[in-house]
Amino acid sequence: MSANSVSQDLADKLNELYHITTEIETKTKKKRELKDEIMVLVKRDKMEARKFAIADRYIKYNLSKQTGGLTQKLLLGALSEYYGPSKKEEAIKVYKYILSKRDSKMKEDIDIGRR
Repeated sequence: MSANSVSQDLADKLNELYHITTEIETKTKKKRELKDEIMVLVKRDKMEARKFAIADRYIKYNLSKQTGGLTQKLLLGALSEYYGPSKKEEAIKVYKYILSKRDSKMKEDIDIGRR
């Protein structure tokens, strides 16, 4: 077997993964479109507080606050603002300390991307 060839069972699994991924992308897009359409209709009919029973599940409108992620840029900016220009070195020291306390671990995965 050459470096560029793969076994038939691996080729079959890769092909199956490709087809499932394509189906998921299509279904996810359709789900997003349906949710958007339902939100418009629920608001139009003023039914935001209702739960809609469908088989063994329910569907309901939900409004929640989403907070942006804590990025390194935001953290350094906030610390610099908090400590002020006269204590910039202190802000950088705290920033580096916080970054050093983050957990990290190795994770295996199979990446599925577009060419």
